[in-house]
Amino acid sequence: MPKIHEEKRLVDLAKECRVLAGIVTNEGAAKSYLKLADSYEALAEEERKLFVLAKVKPELFAPIGKSAK
Repeated sequence: MPKIHEEKRLVDLAKECRVLAGIVTNEGAAKSYLKLADSYEALAEEERKLFVLAKVKPELFAPIGKSAK
């Protein structure tokens, strides 16, 4: 089942990448950090959606052969 702390961790990683992009002097490295930040934010959004879906339809996240309570 998705956990809200995973979404927070991904958002934190995105922020860290944006800070690093502002620190590094190599333009290529800065662009790479910004691309990573965008990717982490996209993953965080997907985690957020999964978390909501798990609350609405927990049966989708139940182990095979078992029902969610």
